Amino acid sequence: MGNIRRFIKMKKIIFLILVLVSFTVNCQKASIDTVSIAFKAKLFTVSEYGVSDKNQVIKDIESQKIEFLETKYKKFLFMKILFSQPYRLINSSVNTLERNCYYYLAFGIDDSRYYRLGGFSNLDVDSFFRDLELREEGIFTDIDNGKEVDGIDIYCLHEYYKMNHKKRFRKGFNCFENCSDGTQTTIEIH
Repeated sequence: MGNIRRFIKMKKIIFLILVLVSFTVNCQKASIDTVSIAFKAKLFTVSEYGVSDKNQVIKDIESQKIEFLETKYKKFLFMKILFSQPYRLINSSVNTLERNCYYYLAFGIDDSRYYRLGGFSNLDVDSFFRDLELREEGIFTDIDNGKEVDGIDIYCLHEYYKMNHKKRFRKGFNCFENCSDGTQTTIEIH
């Protein structure tokens, strides 16, 4: 009789531990600092920025429009950033025209890693899919027509990932526009 009571008591303790662990994991996930994640993501887009004082650079970065995209994945965040920073020089400015282009990034929650998926000259598609396959269960299963991430054709990215280097060179990357290819700038000296 004593063994049964200890067994029942042990089951309750184990159940309580599992509930507490689950609660802790969910709280950690809910407390993700999206403001810091968004700011750092915007920094990826400043490769053409130019030179300005620190306060102006921060102001320009913070004013960029960013959108977190809905996703079926639990261990990744996805962002869409409008490329809208002016090019600045000391004592002059550059107005950038026709920058209707978006950068797409993924953020791995477990390892705080960013992946450039679109809009950039250099992409992280290979490392993204290697990590996605390791961290997410059932990718491409029971999902309707590539809607794993709103606004991102994950199947297009996966098709590119599966290509060898020769085929990539021949076909090119056509999932997203490269923002530096579509940017036109004019210089206005003040």
